[in-house]
Amino acid sequence: MVVFIKSLDVHDRLQIPPDRLPPTSKGTIYAARRQFGEAIDQYQRALTIDPGNAVANYRLGQALARAGDNAGAQKEFSEFERLRKQQVTDDQKRNASIQQFVYTMRNPGASLKQQQ
Repeated sequence: MVVFIKSLDVHDRLQIPPDRLPPTSKGTIYAARRQFGEAIDQYQRALTIDPGNAVANYRLGQALARAGDNAGAQKEFSEFERLRKQQVTDDQKRNASIQQFVYTMRNPGASLKQQQ
C-alpha cells in the first residue's frame, strides 16, 4: 500500500491533469482512495482500449471484490490467469526463437548442416 500512497503523493505534487493519465493509472488512484465505483469504471475503460491488458483485468477484479461483486471479481481473475498463461507461452516461444538466432549467429555452418 505504501507504493500506492507514494504514487498518489507524486501525482498530487506534479499536478498531472487527470485527463492525461491512462485509465489504469486513474483506476489505481481511485482504488487507493477507496472509490471503487470510479476505479471499476476506469479499469473497464482500460479494457475497452486494450482487451489484452492483464493488469487491468487483475485490478478490476480487486476493485469488484472490494465493492462486493465476488462473481464479477472471479470472472476478471480467471481472465487475468488466461492472459498470463498466454503471455508465458508467447514469451517462451520468443525466447526459443532468440536462442536459435544466437546459436545460428555463433555457429553459422551448423545451421546449414542441420538443414541438409
